[in-house]
Amino acid sequence: LESAHFLADARDLVRAHLDRRKRDEGLLYFDDLLNRLDGALQGPGAEGLARAIRRRYPVALIDEFQDTDPQQYRIFRRVYQGQADCGLFLIGDPKQAIYGFRGADIFTYMQARRDAEGSGRQFTLGVNWRSGSRLIQALNALYRGAVRPFIQEPHIRFQPVAPSPSADERSLLLDGEEPPALQFWMLRIHDSNQTKRPPGFIRRDMAQSQAAGGCAERIAELLERADRGAARLGDMPLQAKDIAVLVRTHREGELIQQALRDCRVGSVSLSQDSVFSTEDAGELETLLTAMVEPNDEALVRTALASGLLGRRADELERLGRDELAWEQILARFQGYRARWLEQGPMVAFQSILVEEEIGARLLRRPDGERRLTNLLQLGELIQVASREQPGPDGLMRWLADQRADGQRDEARQLRLESDEGLVKVVTMHKSKGLEYPLVFIPFPWSYFQPPRPPALVRFHDPVNLAACLDLGSEDQARHRRLEQTEQLAERLRLFYVAVTRAAKLCVLCWGRVKGAEGSALAYLLHPDPASTTPASRLADLTEEEIRADLDALADRLPAAIQIRDLPTPSGIRRPAQGPEPTGLDAAHFAGTIDTRWRVTSYSALLRGEEPERPDHDGATATAAPEAEPDDAPMDPVFALPAGIQAGYLLHALFEQLDFPTASGPALETRVRTLLERYGQLRTSSRPVAGPAPDWTPHLLELATQVLDTHLDAGATLRLRDIGWGDRLTELEFHFPLTHLDPAGLRSLLAGFEDYRGTADGLTFEPLRGLMRGFIDLVFRHAGRFYLLDYKSNHLGNRLADYAPAALHRAMRQHRYDLQYLIYSLALHRFLGQRVPDYAYERHFGGVYYLFLRGMRPDQGPRYGVWQARPEERLIAELDRHLVGRRDLT
Repeated sequence: LESAHFLADARDLVRAHLDRRKRDEGLLYFDDLLNRLDGALQGPGAEGLARAIRRRYPVALIDEFQDTDPQQYRIFRRVYQGQADCGLFLIGDPKQAIYGFRGADIFTYMQARRDAEGSGRQFTLGVNWRSGSRLIQALNALYRGAVRPFIQEPHIRFQPVAPSPSADERSLLLDGEEPPALQFWMLRIHDSNQTKRPPGFIRRDMAQSQAAGGCAERIAELLERADRGAARLGDMPLQAKDIAVLVRTHREGELIQQALRDCRVGSVSLSQDSVFSTEDAGELETLLTAMVEPNDEALVRTALASGLLGRRADELERLGRDELAWEQILARFQGYRARWLEQGPMVAFQSILVEEEIGARLLRRPDGERRLTNLLQLGELIQVASREQPGPDGLMRWLADQRADGQRDEARQLRLESDEGLVKVVTMHKSKGLEYPLVFIPFPWSYFQPPRPPALVRFHDPVNLAACLDLGSEDQARHRRLEQTEQLAERLRLFYVAVTRAAKLCVLCWGRVKGAEGSALAYLLHPDPASTTPASRLADLTEEEIRADLDALADRLPAAIQIRDLPTPSGIRRPAQGPEPTGLDAAHFAGTIDTRWRVTSYSALLRGEEPERPDHDGATATAAPEAEPDDAPMDPVFALPAGIQAGYLLHALFEQLDFPTASGPALETRVRTLLERYGQLRTSSRPVAGPAPDWTPHLLELATQVLDTHLDAGATLRLRDIGWGDRLTELEFHFPLTHLDPAGLRSLLAGFEDYRGTADGLTFEPLRGLMRGFIDLVFRHAGRFYLLDYKSNHLGNRLADYAPAALHRAMRQHRYDLQYLIYSLALHRFLGQRVPDYAYERHFGGVYYLFLRGMRPDQGPRYGVWQARPEERLIAELDRHLVGRRDLT
């Protein structure tokens, strides 16, 4: 009882803490939407809400309802139950409820079925439109001969189905004959004394090896016969893509793929695993890290030693003595970094793939196609992420986060290695909803036994179907039997999904495998009538008795069900695939590629700087701050370390804060979370012994000062007063460039006194394409729109170092004036598309650059605040010059 109270309290504490964190960060998860709707439908105004939902959606149709949960069913029942003018249609096959690990609850379906009993509104589909008639007859015989084949009767029953009129239009024919549709291949123990009690078992690893080899050789034989025209599906030869091998785990899939490779049969795996969890993701991270830091020789050596670049130890040792060769490698990596900065991560990624011959190296490996597919998928995901992650450092941090994150979604799932017609190796869970003419299930004895502490039992009440957790009651032994029965029932449903994926032929390997007595097939074929709970008697049977049970099944339908020994290994190997070399040559390319079209940015124009990343914290060379007296206390804000991590952290902080409420515990929580994410800041880039200082108080003070400082002389504008409804954070923009070159930009800006010299010294190549960027903040105040950029530069340790003259020097030195001109043009074009009757003079408020370290509420805009408002004529000229049509001659 004490343990139960402790766990309940711990659960409540964790939930409350998580809810508070999400509230502080302004986050809502999908589950939160359900929780809020569920709560609203049980609280005040519930009937009005339900009526409004019904009015908008008078009919609801829910497919795959067997995968629902109690909360979702409660919501729909509350909205629709007893409403004569509405309709709620629940569609599902409870025999295919296999997603309990994702939260699906078959007992919710059972409760819904119970609720609908007696209504006369339960309907069953009686025709199978997938499988051939022989396979349908065989499965009907298998399940009709079993005792309570899904255990949870009367809620889940097996109902025989009929074949469709077109079921046999594309029959499987081997040498002109249709083979039995359901085949059991017997594995043998190879023990001379099979009458002893208890008899021996086949070790699981031996059973897996035999079954994998037998299935692979049979598949190779079928394909060889198809090449001779002796194996056909209807009018077409059987093809590899018509065959699937279903497994329970990815390790089992690897065993099958290796067995198929041994027979020279190509295969692909269909998996729910995340591509970020693969070895290839780790090796790509190593490679990209070396590309980002090409001057770090240790990182480059590590990348060279990875599987992607494949340098052996002796080669690396020779490189250590060959200075010229080593310098050439470092130069290549510097070139990859330059391409990343100038043309984006995908161009750099493709360059290193080709120039370092990574694809050819991987494809020489037995699993090369799988590895190369993973690598290309990761490259695409990185390219997509680059739209939101500024600069290589941001992308590398994003990649590390993805590898640490265990979540799965469709974009992350491993892709098929190839679209070619290859044998599919698919997990049973992933196969749901799919169809294959031929299905092999080599390991039907394999099942998952969920780990559970001895004192913790999960089960459902057999009367009211409620979910229960027993932490040590007097009835725990009985409840454990209920739990075990539920687990067996789920295994039976998964097996049903697997065998019903086949359309023409299903092959299962079976035998006295160690541990197989708890599997679904053991219960179906060898039930134990003497047991008080559903169980099999496989562990007490000899091989002859197992074979007798199978023969009894086959005797009911000899034309459709076959029992045979596992085929004897034949050593069959398919001939090398692919056409003979024909001496093809690459076509001559006579066209031209306009390299001037590209996506660029403000910082990409400043040769060598990374495109659109938060600013580095760095001391400004033009601001030579005077030292404070030795005994003068350091302002805690000035004491904050400079450096790239500090810059990222400060930008992220103001991006995520809700300005009006950013104070007290909410602000401190946000600061501490960011410190954990970006790493504790240090005053030196060199390793320092001991723990890093806690900069939380300093960051709290800086954030509070920035939010409370008035930005205008009239003291009417503070960030503190800007709510979410009046701000856009990290506004990404793209606008077209018809032509941009340094000379033209200098000539245009020379006509405006405040910006003469802004483009001096720029030497980028003429280009066209798209200008891209991210504006830290766009906000609305008094009917006008402003853009704002956070600058974390360290200009000195005195307020005077953040006075207007010092800010002017920093703005010119870093060419921030060019940056805000580009940003102003982007915002001008954006507002012109979004604001009715937009006029620059009336709606564009101007530009604020906030040098965060120098802002103090008692000083207003005197320190740390740079404000400008480019004249309308300049923005219009920029628009015409950059976006207008011009000849590129």
